Amino acid sequence: MLNVLTCEDNEKFLAGKKNAEENRIKYILIISIRFFPENNLPYNNLFITRLFVILPFEKHLYIIFMKRILIIAIVILLLLALVYFFLLPQKPISDKFRSVSTAEFSEIIGSGDVQLVDVRTAEEFAEGHLIGAVNIDFKNRNFIEQACAQLEKDRVVAVYCRSGKRSANAAAQLADKGYEVVNLLGGIIQWQADSFHVEQ
Repeated sequence: MLNVLTCEDNEKFLAGKKNAEENRIKYILIISIRFFPENNLPYNNLFITRLFVILPFEKHLYIIFMKRILIIAIVILLLLALVYFFLLPQKPISDKFRSVSTAEFSEIIGSGDVQLVDVRTAEEFAEGHLIGAVNIDFKNRNFIEQACAQLEKDRVVAVYCRSGKRSANAAAQLADKGYEVVNLLGGIIQWQADSFHVEQ
């Protein structure tokens, strides 16, 4: 359980206690934790002594704050989040691997030293797949573990799915693990549309 202890003076606390439920909702919206307005403790010479008396530290974790400090902290956290997600340069997912056309993909897998992986489900794989492909389902929660167990890092990995979305995500994960990955744009749909063969 995570509780909150405020350090406002008694006058402000008693005045605000008349509308305690409103205050509680306000703090939940701001910091998403439970607020106990009755746990107010004035900050004076007896603060530490009374703190250890009223708080069961062995059972709960408490955050001690003053309103102004809390507001400043929230603003700083929001600004840091804004900088991280919107201002700092992020490496695009497409920079981790190559996405190529069906013609180039055909040339790559035709070189003979490529690991061809179909990341669709087993049912989709059974309906038709590229010749020589192995099936490692991207939707499986153990996808990356299975892939790392079956694939060699010193050989290129060529991945595809139905339309190219799942394989792009799979390619990014494999690239993060140190694999050189090529992704088929448009997936097997585009592959067949361009008259390339599949097997069942």
